[in-house]
Amino acid sequence: MSAGATRRALLRAAPAALLAPAAAAASNALRSNPDAALLTACDRLIWLNAEHDRLCEPFYEVVGPMPDEVQHQVAAVVDENAQVRERIIDTPARTGAGLQAKARAILAEMGEPCQYDDDWQLLLRSLSEDLLRVHGSAA
Repeated sequence: MSAGATRRALLRAAPAALLAPAAAAASNALRSNPDAALLTACDRLIWLNAEHDRLCEPFYEVVGPMPDEVQHQVAAVVDENAQVRERIIDTPARTGAGLQAKARAILAEMGEPCQYDDDWQLLLRSLSEDLLRVHGSAA
């Protein structure tokens, strides 16, 4: 291999070599966190709620059914949402980060206050917002 080719190979490998320790540290921190699985599940639930909104929003004002392809995508999101929600319900939070993640997941699941039917929903939203505020996380 020529000196130029060796230099180019080293330069291509440099970003990965520089990032590897940071990635390993982040991975180790996540593995050592007792709420790692809960944090991942809550992030997934929040994403699934946003994805549901993204898929459905174009059809809120449309008269008539959604296209079959969109209905299948929405059904897949709804099914996974139910599975992830059950996992979150069954997983106790062990840290402040776990409590914050559950509070964010609750808020994502609840949607906008105008959609609430009962006062208990307002109470749950208030509790979730309080948990995030007390622990220094933005809602």
